[in-house]
Amino acid sequence: MTNLFSAARELLGGWPALGVLAALYAALLGACYLFMTTREATVWQVLLTALLAVAVPVLLLLLLAGSARTALGETRPLALLAQAAATGWKLFLVSLPLIALALLFVWGTNKLEDRVKPDPEEAARAIQEREAAAAEGGPDAAGARPLPPVRWKYVAVVALKLLLLGVVLPLLAINVWLAVARDGLVGALRRLGSTIARAFAPQSALTYAVGLILFALIPYFLLHTPTRFESNWLELTLFSLRLLLAFAFTLFGWTLTLRALAQSAVLGSNNQAPSSAVAQG
Repeated sequence: MTNLFSAARELLGGWPALGVLAALYAALLGACYLFMTTREATVWQVLLTALLAVAVPVLLLLLLAGSARTALGETRPLALLAQAAATGWKLFLVSLPLIALALLFVWGTNKLEDRVKPDPEEAARAIQEREAAAAEGGPDAAGARPLPPVRWKYVAVVALKLLLLGVVLPLLAINVWLAVARDGLVGALRRLGSTIARAFAPQSALTYAVGLILFALIPYFLLHTPTRFESNWLELTLFSLRLLLAFAFTLFGWTLTLRALAQSAVLGSNNQAPSSAVAQG
């Protein structure tokens, strides 16, 4: 937790870099919105859709590269943009195997899920039997009838899928991106083994868990928690505030997580260096 507080202070001290990241993030969201809402009815709309199809991944790579460079300590806006442009294509290359790994995870877990998921007909039959028992014998009879068994194999497969796609793959991707931003593409590939080992160290997992709350869970609840007010203006104001808070938590939480993981990587390298020197001596 100490490295998170330290990373937060450093990020807030380098607010110009956060401003650049906020602009990139806003541009990415705007491009995604236009891409999804623009209809291909005229020539200009077709051209705009094609342009947005290129702009969205470019902005995403710039945002990822910029957040990685910010996590490594860059605070100058122009230098950050230049470094993000120079690093973005490298992140694209190292992300291709990660995308393939994600597809493999999805394919494998979907296969397992198909094998162990409950039979819909059996579940519907169990519900009908419980309803019939309640109608014939009253609430006591319905309550005495055993509930359908929990499909623990199905629960385990779903948990495995969430673990792989929500924890294992993001942790690996973040540490690989940081290594590429810090050491370059060739240097990161040479140290890939140590990067993977560091990605799943207890300190990294704990840091990511806290960061996940900030950049994923809190924004999710901010956006999906319903609120009802009689005043339309009040509800619109509150909804706008929730959007703004979700934007801030996502951006700051993500960058904070990368910064804390980058600090952990530096500390780990510094701790390994004396050990190697002692072993050689």
